[in-house]
Amino acid sequence: MRDLRALPLVVVSWIAGGGGVRSLNFCTTCGLDFGSVRAFDAHRVGKHGYLYEEGLRMVPPRMDGRRCLSVPELEARGFVTNNYGRWSLPGRYLR
Repeated sequence: MRDLRALPLVVVSWIAGGGGVRSLNFCTTCGLDFGSVRAFDAHRVGKHGYLYEEGLRMVPPRMDGRRCLSVPELEARGFVTNNYGRWSLPGRYLR
């Protein structure tokens, strides 16, 4: 079963003066916004079968459940924020 709390909240808004649209990849779990769906997907780690918190309650406890990377973990992996405060992937992932 997919964790619906970790789906990107895609919001379409008008760009002031340009008349175009811009989509936001906001994570409703950790509250961070990402510059692309690819960056959003890359910030989620762990096994898909259960959430990190659910794994901790297992016997024996498992620490490999699905979760968001923390801000220090994002920075350690080279993620950067752009002028809009959105997290983006480092260049090596864009090739």
